[in-house]
Amino acid sequence: MRDPFVRQPRVFLEIARRNKKYKFRFRQSITKQEINEKLNAIDKRLGKTLFVAVSSIRPDGGIIEVQDKDQRWRVILVGEAKYQGKDVENIRAGVRVGKRQDQRLDASGECYRTSV
Repeated sequence: MRDPFVRQPRVFLEIARRNKKYKFRFRQSITKQEINEKLNAIDKRLGKTLFVAVSSIRPDGGIIEVQDKDQRWRVILVGEAKYQGKDVENIRAGVRVGKRQDQRLDASGECYRTSV
């Protein structure tokens, strides 16, 4: 649910309202460098720059973070509100897609969906 008249979606405002003892922030994007640094801190094999060093992820619903007790920001929600191509029509018609005609959703877009 995105309200076009405010910067933050209503879900962000509701989370902040219901959890007043925590500090939240809303971001439009997150750099891949930041993601890679966090992954690399967990395991040195993770978080490698493969193609473009300076890039970011910009989900259309934004990113909601909460500040932990050590003052570090933790991602708690990445909002992406899209459907791929004819997904809605195919689901209503019961049509399966994919190489083996065994998927409900088309995974050829920018994000994969597994929960329908």
